[in-house]
Amino acid sequence: MFVLSLPILHSSCSKDAAPPPEEEKEDLDNPDGVDPIAQQPEETVDYLALKTLYEANDGNTLGWDLDDTTMKSWDGVEQENERVTRLDTKDKSLKVLVPEIGNLEKLIYLNIAINGIETIPQQINKLVSLEVLHLESNDLTSVPAEIGQLIELKELYLHANNSLKELPKEIGGLSKLTILNLYGNALEKIPSEIGNLTKLALLSINANKLTAIPKELGKLTDLKVLNLNDNKLAELPKELGNLTTLNTLNLYNNDLTLIPQEICNLEEDGTTTIVKDNRVGCNLSYYHYEALAALSDANPDNTAGWDLTDTSMQSWNGVTLSPDGSVFELLLSTLDFNSIPKEIGNLKGLVSLIMNNGNISSIPDEIGKLTSLTSLDLSFNEIEEIPVTIGNLVHLKILNIQFNKLQRFPQEIGKLIDLEYLFAGSNTLTALPSTIGQLIDLIWLFLERNSLTSLPMSIGNLAKLETLYAPSNQLTNLPVSIGNLSTLSFLAVQNNMLTELPTSLGRLENLAQLVVSDNTLNTVPKVLAGLANLVQFDIQGNPLADGLPPVICSLSSLGLDSDQQMHVCIP
Repeated sequence: MFVLSLPILHSSCSKDAAPPPEEEKEDLDNPDGVDPIAQQPEETVDYLALKTLYEANDGNTLGWDLDDTTMKSWDGVEQENERVTRLDTKDKSLKVLVPEIGNLEKLIYLNIAINGIETIPQQINKLVSLEVLHLESNDLTSVPAEIGQLIELKELYLHANNSLKELPKEIGGLSKLTILNLYGNALEKIPSEIGNLTKLALLSINANKLTAIPKELGKLTDLKVLNLNDNKLAELPKELGNLTTLNTLNLYNNDLTLIPQEICNLEEDGTTTIVKDNRVGCNLSYYHYEALAALSDANPDNTAGWDLTDTSMQSWNGVTLSPDGSVFELLLSTLDFNSIPKEIGNLKGLVSLIMNNGNISSIPDEIGKLTSLTSLDLSFNEIEEIPVTIGNLVHLKILNIQFNKLQRFPQEIGKLIDLEYLFAGSNTLTALPSTIGQLIDLIWLFLERNSLTSLPMSIGNLAKLETLYAPSNQLTNLPVSIGNLSTLSFLAVQNNMLTELPTSLGRLENLAQLVVSDNTLNTVPKVLAGLANLVQFDIQGNPLADGLPPVICSLSSLGLDSDQQMHVCIP
């Protein structure tokens, strides 16, 4: 027994004994003796969150290998610095979005569109870096209030969730949102807090069940596209007219028949394309009512006696209406309207405005919006300045601004190329702008009782001028170009400081009346004797120290005072 046991003991205790074949093979595969399990990457928070998502959705088509804890082989998963930044699980047969999704704290882009998800977990509020969120084409019935905490979100797609009936008011907290797509849901109302999304460029709320929209949409002043079509809207808030950057407004397939004029203005001003049904018109009448109500409020002591409860304005004194109920003409003389509010510019389509005999001291810039105006009478007021926007009234034919305190005309007066009659007498004008010569249709020009010292050379461009009436100024000469006024029949420049008359007057073949009395003329050019149509040539009250040429003295039209008759035409 003793002898036999020695080899056994030796075999078990020898340091040089060869290892079994299995151990030898294992050492060759792992020469460093490192445990293979220890080589597997740690299961990160992001991995565990997505693993939970995978396992919660039996039958999904994600195709992820859960043994790959690095997630590098996972379709739709992108990482930076070992954190998931983009997750695209679009159309992967998902039914559940697990709360653990909120652990993907570095996520910037999340697309879970075209699945069967019914609920968004509250933990979505933890995705504080998220910029783009696709939730469209699911089975959502609600959106958690916590979505409003995604402060970096720029794009939110919630369309085609047919059972979604409302949005949380907290959506107004998405202050960086530029795109909000809500079409094809069952929304019955929109929270007013949507007006806080002032960076929105695209808002689609079409194909829902809306019967009204909040006026706060008018605060979205960066909006370029607003889709409201295919709803049940019967009216729109006028505040949408504030959306002056809007390129497209879709309104078709609603219950609209009239929309506020403020909205129509967006298209009429050429900035917006409004797509609406043919039956839909603009409520210009009520727009005008609001403008005149503002005029009445600005003049509480007016004597017009308007009944502001009569929104048709049919009973209003001084108001003439068009067949469509809009204001065509305003005749407000001597009714104590002493102030013109900016709302006057809302009288789109107004043809005639007469507000004379008051104490109006200023004209608002908004008068330039009355581009249909053909007659404007603001005479006998206290006006000191005309706004440059007057140049927008390109259809104006009559402008009466006499008996005010006007010191100058703006250069823009020259844009009134349809103007035929300009009455500017009894003001304090010291000069006329050269652009006056651009009024090529001008027939009458009245400038009496001002402080003009000269007339611009461009006045000779007024090819249709028939009457130039400029007495009682301080004119020292007349421009040579006055001889170009071939249609001029009446020229009155009496009571000025003229020392001579230009010989170019001799070219005025149609001149019938020439009144130059009460100046300081010493003689007149003999060429005036050739004016065959002259029937009145009044030269009274001039010294005529050098006498008159005989051909002038022979004119039957010549008018001299008794002193002149004694010495200027003696043979």
